[in-house]
Amino acid sequence: MRLGPIEYRTRDYAVLRVTTTDGLVGSAVGYTRGTPVLPALETLGRVALTLDASEPAELHDELAGRFAPGWPQLVRAASLLDVAAWDVAAQRARMPLHRLLGAQRGDVPLMAVGGYFADVRPREQLIEECAAFAAAGVGAIKLILAGQDQAADAALIADVAAALPPMTPLGVDFHGRWREATTAAGYLAPLTATPLRFVEDPFPPAHWRELRELAGLLDVPLAAGEDCVGLPALRDVLEGARVLRLDATVSGGITTAVRAIEAAAARGARVVPHVFPYVHAPLCAAFEAVERAELIPASVGADPLDRLLADPYPVHDGRWACDEAPGLGLRLDFEQVAELADAHVAVGGAA
Repeated sequence: MRLGPIEYRTRDYAVLRVTTTDGLVGSAVGYTRGTPVLPALETLGRVALTLDASEPAELHDELAGRFAPGWPQLVRAASLLDVAAWDVAAQRARMPLHRLLGAQRGDVPLMAVGGYFADVRPREQLIEECAAFAAAGVGAIKLILAGQDQAADAALIADVAAALPPMTPLGVDFHGRWREATTAAGYLAPLTATPLRFVEDPFPPAHWRELRELAGLLDVPLAAGEDCVGLPALRDVLEGARVLRLDATVSGGITTAVRAIEAAAARGARVVPHVFPYVHAPLCAAFEAVERAELIPASVGADPLDRLLADPYPVHDGRWACDEAPGLGLRLDFEQVAELADAHVAVGGAA
């Protein structure tokens, strides 16, 4: 799978299960993206067991303080601990997570992602795929683009937009293709002849200054943030991004996500979280600034998370239905997880 300059030959997940002394089980799952999440989870987990933190945010902040020098290298693992802690907190409160966060509704709109495997699939399939998502009721589409052939990208954007129902929001994603703003602007300007909801990740995650500069050169919202490490980095991205691509499994868990949503709302930015709808749909239900949740449908094959789940995705008429049982609603099939796992660590008790 090629995403701009990035290539993946496997889709690797880290799965976390936390069992409390009173028998509650919290779960989380996230991408590793080539980082040592499992050893980091072991390191953090051993310390977490010694802490007397009554709330997920307290646990997050205590760990961040104790591991401050190496925190950027530990945030993916800390994010999963935080998500699992919120799962437990919602169960203890006997509420689904979205209700615990204040939601009055339980279903949220979706954005589906198309355009994967464009190097080996004919463009007609890419167009048909996006049109099929919209026909199934999904209200917004994001298209993956390589950023290597300006004319081809512009034509694909125009053809996908023409295949969608009128006024369907269409975003495009370049996965950090460029390194400086004027080059990116020169490539992107002709593409915006088709109205776009956003242009995502023209630069790698740390290039917020270039993002801010590009925002002054293009009349289209920029989107970024899915790989940002912690709240300060997310605030930096908001210097140029009008759409925050928040990922709670990467940037510090639900604790950081809530704080980042508040920061985005204060700046008038919208939030469209990055995949993992089990984690992000509750945020969409609870916070007005969160526009919709993102889903890579299982049929695409680029995000086979469904192979780890006990139940199919709760998608009906293009919307995600948040689970009304207490907790996060992420029901993992741990027998299947164990069968597919190539590494395993237990901390503090029996597996």
